[in-house]
Amino acid sequence: MIRFSLVISAIEVALTFGAALFIAVIDHSEPSLTEDDLRAVELSCEKFTASAYLQVDVRYFDARATLSASKQSVYVSHRFNLMPSDFDLKREKERAFVDRKDAGDGIITDDPFEGERAYVLRHRGADAVRAELVRTRGDEMILVRLTRAGVPGAAGKAEVTNCERNARVIQEHLLKRWGWRE
Repeated sequence: MIRFSLVISAIEVALTFGAALFIAVIDHSEPSLTEDDLRAVELSCEKFTASAYLQVDVRYFDARATLSASKQSVYVSHRFNLMPSDFDLKREKERAFVDRKDAGDGIITDDPFEGERAYVLRHRGADAVRAELVRTRGDEMILVRLTRAGVPGAAGKAEVTNCERNARVIQEHLLKRWGWRE
């Protein structure tokens, strides 16, 4: 009986060390967005930060930057191990925000590609704009959000279009790099 307990304990210790080794050595995923990615699509940035973390069972690789020329704030999040309901919940949360009367003008449109679910959010508030592209494939999701503060009134229409254009350029570059596109 004691030998059996020792064998089981040894197996548990080996599995624990094996999992730690896998995470530390084998699972070196690339960040969601790098400064090189922005340069590749001819966007220069300042104040660039990247982080990776685990929340519950979902891995997040986030990056933030400010584009030098347009002063748009960029947020990119590449998430792994998601359930289909995570996408639905995010979309419904944004839908509820857009439907609020005091939130400004906003619209959500579906933007699927074969084998993917996606939507685009365009929002114009009192003095800020936001364009957000969310795309999921399997258990992965990519979110690309560009915002710009200090854009009043009619200038907001042109700026939200500019934010969406830059978000699409960044998203398509990343999707090609990750093998989602040819």
